Amino acid sequence: MEKEKQILTAARTCFLHFGYKATTVELIAKTAQIGKGTIYNFFTTKEEILEKVMDAEINGLIEIADNLMNDSPLEITTFQKYLYISLKYVKEGDLFHQLSLEAEATAHPDVIKALKRMEAVAFLKLKEMVQLYVDQKQLIGYDAELTTFLIMELHYSLVYKWPENHTALPEERINQILVRLYPLV
Repeated sequence: MEKEKQILTAARTCFLHFGYKATTVELIAKTAQIGKGTIYNFFTTKEEILEKVMDAEINGLIEIADNLMNDSPLEITTFQKYLYISLKYVKEGDLFHQLSLEAEATAHPDVIKALKRMEAVAFLKLKEMVQLYVDQKQLIGYDAELTTFLIMELHYSLVYKWPENHTALPEERINQILVRLYPLV
C-alpha cells in the first residue's frame, strides 16, 4: 500500500508539472524513485494511474461537501463555503487547473474524461446540498439541478472568466454577487 501511495504521489507531481501527455510511466517511476516494473505491479496503464490520482482529488471534494452538509440546518453560507473551500482545494495543488489547460490545448481524451468525472462529482455534491436546503426550508418550485448549474456556472465565470479582462474579484465580492443574483444562495 505504501508503494502504491508513493507512485500516486509521484504521478500527481508529474501530471502537475509536466502535464498528462508528457508524463510517462518511466518519469513517474523516476520521480517515485522506484523501478518502472514496480509500477506495473500496481497499475496496468498510465490512464489507470490518472484515474486513481483523480479519485483522491474527488474524495477530497466529497469530504468537504459532506462535512458542510453535517451542519444542520443548512444556511445560505453553506453554499458559499462549499464553493470557496472546494475552489481553494482545487487551486491549492492546481492539478485541476493544469489538466484543464491541457484538455483545452490537446483535447486528450483521458484528461477530458478525468475532468468530467471531477466536475460531475462537484456538481452532484452541490446539488445534494441545494436539495437538502430546499427540503429544509420547504421551498416550493425550486429545481435543484437547474439551481446547481446556475450557481456553479456563475461562480466559475466570476472566478476564472472575469479576470481574463478585468481585475480579479475577491471571494467575498463573488459571494455577494451570487446572493444578489440568485436569492436561493
